[in-house]
Amino acid sequence: MFRIGEFSKIARVSGRLLRYYDEIGLLSPQSIDPETGYRYYSAGQLPRLNRILVLKELGLSLEHIARLLDQETSVDEMRGMLTLRKAQIEQSVQQEMEQLRVVESRLQQIEQHGLMQEPDVILKAVPATPFLGLRDVLAGMDAIQHLVRRIATAVPAMVGRNSLGPLTIIIHSPMYEIPTPSMSKSATCSPRKDPHRSNSLSNVCSLCIPCQP
Repeated sequence: MFRIGEFSKIARVSGRLLRYYDEIGLLSPQSIDPETGYRYYSAGQLPRLNRILVLKELGLSLEHIARLLDQETSVDEMRGMLTLRKAQIEQSVQQEMEQLRVVESRLQQIEQHGLMQEPDVILKAVPATPFLGLRDVLAGMDAIQHLVRRIATAVPAMVGRNSLGPLTIIIHSPMYEIPTPSMSKSATCSPRKDPHRSNSLSNVCSLCIPCQP
């Protein structure tokens, strides 16, 4: 029999962890001295403790570990627990990779510009929103501006201004070179001359307005 300090050294865990496992009923001492309150563990409890530690390293919760130790867990149940844990790890790795790409992008900005010029952008999930959309091929910017003015006037009059969000315009045109994407109230485009294309090249214009049903 070993006192808790001796057993913790043998098992290479802290006495605090052993006390916690005792509190939740995961690993109780073999005996407790009624006079001194000392906890005593036996060498036969090491396999159970080692299995707890192995399952914990796999990322299983203590609740799942208790079920595996104290109940007859089938192979299918064990497979299901590990499959769920695998999916959780994969999701965590994906999130870490996304954060790594953001950090690498910021480092690249610093190397190129000497400071972080881009504003901080945070992606957030929002409920699905219905949109009124229109996609058309127009001759140029004058036609696009005319269409935007018509929509900005006609649509609120038909469905009510309070039911609409801000008008969004997306222009696809080889005549314009879009700057590096940034979060701003309006996106500007710089004309790009192309010797192989004429100035009469059409523009694909997509207009979207979020609306409430």
